[in-house]
Amino acid sequence: MAKLKTLQDVPTKVDAKSIVNNNGVLEVSNSFIRKTATFVSVKDFGAVGDGVTDDTAAFQAAEAASSRVFVPTGDFLISGTIDYSKFYGDGNFKIGSETFPAGNIVSSTTITVPTTFGYKEIFSDYLPYRRILAPLTISITSGTHNIDMTATTQGAGVNIQYEHPDGQMIYIEGAGASSTSLVFDFTGQAAQRMYAIGLNGNYNIASIDKITFSGNNYSGHSAGNPTSGAGDARDPIGCKVQNGGALQFGTDVKFEFFARNGIFSNEGAYILANNVDVNNCGSDAFVASIGAALFAENSTCSVIYGDAYFANRNGVIYCKGGTANDIRKRADNTAGEGILANEGGVIYAEDATLTNIADVGIFVASNGNVVGDDITIGGSGVGCGSYGVHLINGNFSGSRLDVTHSGADGILLENCSSLSSDGCISSNNSGDGLNVKEASTATVTSGTFDSNTSNGISATASYVQATSLASVNSNGGFGIIARRSGVVNADNSTIGSNTSGATSPSGDTSDGTSNSVIYT
Repeated sequence: MAKLKTLQDVPTKVDAKSIVNNNGVLEVSNSFIRKTATFVSVKDFGAVGDGVTDDTAAFQAAEAASSRVFVPTGDFLISGTIDYSKFYGDGNFKIGSETFPAGNIVSSTTITVPTTFGYKEIFSDYLPYRRILAPLTISITSGTHNIDMTATTQGAGVNIQYEHPDGQMIYIEGAGASSTSLVFDFTGQAAQRMYAIGLNGNYNIASIDKITFSGNNYSGHSAGNPTSGAGDARDPIGCKVQNGGALQFGTDVKFEFFARNGIFSNEGAYILANNVDVNNCGSDAFVASIGAALFAENSTCSVIYGDAYFANRNGVIYCKGGTANDIRKRADNTAGEGILANEGGVIYAEDATLTNIADVGIFVASNGNVVGDDITIGGSGVGCGSYGVHLINGNFSGSRLDVTHSGADGILLENCSSLSSDGCISSNNSGDGLNVKEASTATVTSGTFDSNTSNGISATASYVQATSLASVNSNGGFGIIARRSGVVNADNSTIGSNTSGATSPSGDTSDGTSNSVIYT
């Protein structure tokens, strides 16, 4: 490391490893030091710095003469275009009524966009060349701002694609009272892995709040729109953070009409998106994959052509109090789940509500896990097109699971799955209330299984712990049936009138019920 001894010894661009503080002495790695041949100050070119005189011409002349220009103490009025990357020092730029430092940001600062800076300029021309050592608020004026993505290269987010070691000091917020006051409308997108907000690597942003991000009616969707085709994984995304990045949203943020996902946390990233609303997206609303974490508590999502909450490959989602409604299948008839945990993915969904789900309310597969008390699926007569809960080598744990109005079994367990839900309710479904098979296990003590079109509880080569059931009544088949060595322990349960009888006869070999046991 080399010590900064003169004003010529300055880095051309801030990097996470370029500057450290060593007992009060600023040190810069040699690879980032760029020395000018002579010391150049803007005052050498006639700049005044009184906050009144227009110093634009002096700054333009200075930057033409040197790649690094010193700005001494003073407020230098700028009315035209300059290259902010070339200036450093103790003074301030003044644009309109706002002043902000030519050097590092060392005290709380507010910069208005686009009044002071353009959308891209603040991230590309000003901030990358300065340390942010105190809170910086980027305040964005109210209204609908059109962001043209036409010239954007693959993998780049136009407005907030940021890599800065001090991102934890950056606060981006709308200047209005709520997210409805400020809309970013992204146009000209294409299926080139574009996104409105993107962090890639060990960078972060402290907070984004009071903004609506709009994908301009699915702009860039490879099939035109979600009803015309399933789209492509490269279609534009609202927000994507990956490779260890971190991002926090405030309590009033919306993502809508993006061609692909709303919010995607990937490859060890962390996103705090509590209270965020995602609607009208061409694929999954909230996604966490490959060891990433996504907090989406009290979030809402609707009109989603995919899955509402999707955790995959050891990703984790926290969606306590989340609400998903009108979740649709893609045009190729895939997806359409309220909650999907797959390949080791984990979703914590306490107090979540899932209604009007095209396919499965909760789908857990390949060692995935869903955990949460008081989850409601259906209700008010609008449930799932298929199963309320479907586990295939998956696991569910949570008391008082409430499943109603599903288009197939309320709850189906297959292939060594496990479910535990004391006080579970599974009623008014178009199939069994609870169907457990293929060496799976279920614990549903004190549960209610009423008015299903088939059986209340069915166990096939599996085990069900169903003691002290509150009610098994008015089902179209048996109240409880066990097949192919299945076992149901329903001691101390209330089993009422069911079309085929309270329990299946153990000697009925035609139905595979021989060698099965029901304890009542």
